[in-house]
Amino acid sequence: MKHHSSIDLTTAMEEKKTDDDEIIETSLTTTTTKVEPNFTAPYGNVHVSKHPVLSHKLSILRSSSTSPSSFRSVLREITFHLGYEATSTLSTRDIPITVPSASNKTSNNASTTTAEDQHIEAMGHKIAERIALIPILRSGLGMVDSMLELVDNATVHHIGMYRTKAL
Repeated sequence: MKHHSSIDLTTAMEEKKTDDDEIIETSLTTTTTKVEPNFTAPYGNVHVSKHPVLSHKLSILRSSSTSPSSFRSVLREITFHLGYEATSTLSTRDIPITVPSASNKTSNNASTTTAEDQHIEAMGHKIAERIALIPILRSGLGMVDSMLELVDNATVHHIGMYRTKAL
């Protein structure tokens, strides 16, 4: 029997031996399938993204040739994309902040300015809601750190489940 060193992605040849040691080559054709999200959400508050960057990154995650370190890196990137979308409807409240003054950079007499002169009062924004992250199994755990970078004041909760041996 011949050994093939490489396999064409669209067509592969298979050799079969018959009872009288005659070799018969048969052609096996394979087709590539496109995985499309055809998910219909049962609830109105579920959004299925068709963003091209997200689709590209999901293909990398799904690939069997993706290394573990690349998987973690891409999962982190995807989490940022999803996190921005998931937090887009959060409300904010105004908070007072101080910002550097533009005038202190142009001042010729920098030695006479005080720290108070170098900053001005302004209004900033802070997320108003309390946020809880509840990761679900392995992928969810891999997404927690990235989400905490987006919403650092979020709390993390875990749901414990067990199965009785009688079931």
